[in-house]
Amino acid sequence: MQKHILLFTVLCAALLSACEKTIDFKGDGTAPMIVVNGLVVPGKPVEVSVTKSQSLLAASYLFEVLTDAKVDLYVDGEFAETLDLVEVESSEIISHYYPDYSEWAFRGQTIAENGKKYRLEVAREGLQSVSCETTVPDEVELLAVDTATELIPVDYGTQELWAIKIKFNDNAEAENFYRVQVDQITGVNKSHYSGEKENSDTIILGEQLALYLDLFDPVFGSTDEANEIVTGTPDNKYALFDDTQINGKEYTVKVRLPQTYYPYSSYPLDEDNGNFLERKIVFYALSPEYYEYLKSAINHFYYADDYFSEPVPVYSNVRGGMGVFAALDSASYSFISGTYPMEGKVYVKDYRYGGYGYGY
Repeated sequence: MQKHILLFTVLCAALLSACEKTIDFKGDGTAPMIVVNGLVVPGKPVEVSVTKSQSLLAASYLFEVLTDAKVDLYVDGEFAETLDLVEVESSEIISHYYPDYSEWAFRGQTIAENGKKYRLEVAREGLQSVSCETTVPDEVELLAVDTATELIPVDYGTQELWAIKIKFNDNAEAENFYRVQVDQITGVNKSHYSGEKENSDTIILGEQLALYLDLFDPVFGSTDEANEIVTGTPDNKYALFDDTQINGKEYTVKVRLPQTYYPYSSYPLDEDNGNFLERKIVFYALSPEYYEYLKSAINHFYYADDYFSEPVPVYSNVRGGMGVFAALDSASYSFISGTYPMEGKVYVKDYRYGGYGYGY
């Protein structure tokens, strides 16, 4: 085995030092394109962002919104309406770093429904027109959600995990795609950060989206790093799976969450301090476009810095442009430890205390 490793190392050194070629970057010569991004969710109006692509060398982090674009919506092949330009609330992170930035989107009056196909045709003077379409998945049918604490053996003894079981029905008449996600909201008494002896009336909120999950259920596939000698294989960090193994069956998918996410080992959840922990289990049914987009994003970022792998493009279903127009349906269950909200307490998101964070 050591001989093989030595031989591989020598070959890599020889290949990397054998030759060198300078290639001029011509990215600035690429014509800008229309970028369409949007998720269609049943029960909500159809809404998308329409921006213009820009060079990797561009100084601005924010993309130019095409406020004068024309966005036509078709439902099951029939024209429905032209979407209106509206100002929307910026995300928490954008508002924090760009407080003066205004975010815009195109929104219609059409309320999305399960099983319907939505198509967009987008035009803007000076740019190539684009189109994209997606079908909203059938309504998610969850039969049961169960949680329990498990102890599993590890190298240094045992580890406590929060085990989650989600029972659902898979529709045999369609190819289905799913995602499991666990989000966490924490509330910590401000005195914990400030060092005050008395409990404060202020509770600092924090949020973590898509916590890391132990995906031991066979539907998630293998993540055996031995499959790739050099690079390994990317983790299924979005907890994606399809119905290849369970088509048309009633199934209970199982995941585990490390209890290390519990932040109050020395600061208990009780009625006096106002600390709380809320975990939300979300089960998604994804359109094929969203499933392919998330899969490609995993591979794209995993192999981005790997000199031995081909670049992996991020999936797009926008014909003539860039972006992804997709759909999903979801069902969720929440579990709260502690009391939230609590009378007499004020809840704030405060970056100075690390009060708001993001997963992936």
